[in-house]
Amino acid sequence: MNNIQLRVRLDSINESYTHDGKLQISGICSFKFYDKNELKVRPLSFITYGQNAVTLNQTGVNTIHLVSGRLNIYKPSEQNPNHQPVLTIDRCLCLENSVEPNKSPTPTNYVSHTVANNIPNHNNGHKLSLENVPF
Repeated sequence: MNNIQLRVRLDSINESYTHDGKLQISGICSFKFYDKNELKVRPLSFITYGQNAVTLNQTGVNTIHLVSGRLNIYKPSEQNPNHQPVLTIDRCLCLENSVEPNKSPTPTNYVSHTVANNIPNHNNGHKLSLENVPF
């Protein structure tokens, strides 16, 4: 199995739902690495479902996360002439978010604020809007 753990920054987020109503988040994240003693940044496509998707959706763009998942590398095709890697996120933990330390969190970023401060929140404090779920 191809497992990977990375510290990533979310650059873009696309929200959709699977045919059975699960929240699906996809987009572009970036991670840093060293190559020949030089720090480089590489974008990477990602996808996640369920509770991880809710967490990533609530924290939004330009947040830093510690993620664990599978790195799938797809063969070249007519649309993509090079190999295409896609990170499937199985677990995530928000390390930094856009909530300022002196401000109280708003309802939309409550979960990310509590996770970032290492306060366990098992019910996530979030009520998902069911208006866009395709049932």
